[in-house]
Amino acid sequence: GEGEGEPVAELAEELLAEFDSVDTSGDGQLTFTEVLALVPSLTQARFAEMDRNSDGVLTEEELRDIIDDDGPNCRERLLGLFGLRKSLGDVLVLGGALIVAAFRVRQKN
Repeated sequence: GEGEGEPVAELAEELLAEFDSVDTSGDGQLTFTEVLALVPSLTQARFAEMDRNSDGVLTEEELRDIIDDDGPNCRERLLGLFGLRKSLGDVLVLGGALIVAAFRVRQKN
């Protein structure tokens, strides 16, 4: 692993995949020292960024949350929201055009 230049979600995926081997104490938590064995370039600041609840250790749940929040799916969800926004805009334009057309037909009668 690279650590410092690697996107947080990729680093979290790497740690999650190797969790049991990195967790040398077997307590279900990764300390900064344990993570350094896999990612020697990791800084304390980067570790703290990943430690969402600031308890000094990383859990599998925290790593999954990082992947869910910062991973590729995050970008896809964002694009999905823009797609939804565009679709709603199209519906509003179409609705407005129908209202104008109905108003014009009503005026002629």
